[in-house]
Amino acid sequence: MKQEQLRMLIAVVETGTFSRAAERVYKSQAAISKAIKGLEEELEIQLFSRDSYRPELTSEGKILYRKALEVIDQFDQFEEVAKELSLGVEPELSIVVSALCPLPRILDIIKALSDKYPQTRINLSINTLGRVLEELKSGDADIAITPLEGTEPTLKSAYLYDIKMLIVASQEFKLSTFSKCSLEQLRSYNQIVVKNEHHHELDRSDDVLRTGRRWDVNSLFSKKEVILAGLGWGQLPEHLVTEELQEGHLIPLEVEGFSMQKAPRVHVVRKQQTILGPVAQELWSSIKLL
Repeated sequence: MKQEQLRMLIAVVETGTFSRAAERVYKSQAAISKAIKGLEEELEIQLFSRDSYRPELTSEGKILYRKALEVIDQFDQFEEVAKELSLGVEPELSIVVSALCPLPRILDIIKALSDKYPQTRINLSINTLGRVLEELKSGDADIAITPLEGTEPTLKSAYLYDIKMLIVASQEFKLSTFSKCSLEQLRSYNQIVVKNEHHHELDRSDDVLRTGRRWDVNSLFSKKEVILAGLGWGQLPEHLVTEELQEGHLIPLEVEGFSMQKAPRVHVVRKQQTILGPVAQELWSSIKLL
């Protein structure tokens, strides 16, 4: 049995005909038929029913088709890792992280990696949500950790965790005296938002109100400080304000008539066609276990 035969089996099932399968794997139709017949003889199992016009898997064929998918996927992963390892240890590795993401978990992984590969220089940048993917796509970063919505054909990603967002205000801020407040009340006070300076757009994590009073800041850190100073209200990730909430410096606001946006879903992301070196590959694998 050869992996080429399994690829031909998969091609026949997924394209629906021997002729289309031949086009996919760049073989003649006769070569496809011969490979499938040889596989059936070797396994002593009939993979396709001959009772219909189009090839249909037998019950045994369905089981082996699923196994073939697993085997080919493992082979492709093995081949990819082998190519990555052949590149040698990278002299430097660039990682970009969205400011929304908790850093301690990531830094523990980076420290372990740095201890193992001291010859690789680590470049770590923290950026706004809109800039993270730009750095990755432009080649300025090898791996990104960021909230990601949907999929992009040029990117390969793996889901890590959700970030819980809270609407908060300082204990001294007028709104914090209410256990609940309305959208109309919020419009009367400053919403503190992070502005993506490159695009002159608001960060998507700030999408609470698009009308009303607003102050723009350039980072989550400055946003948190402005809110703590009692100058407005805004959304912040829970992990960033845990201590302030416990000590009572910040108060969570419950807003009537407003459903909190879906929690940002954090992914580790890389360019689809980029072959990672061994250090980047180990980082990628370790982060996926978060």
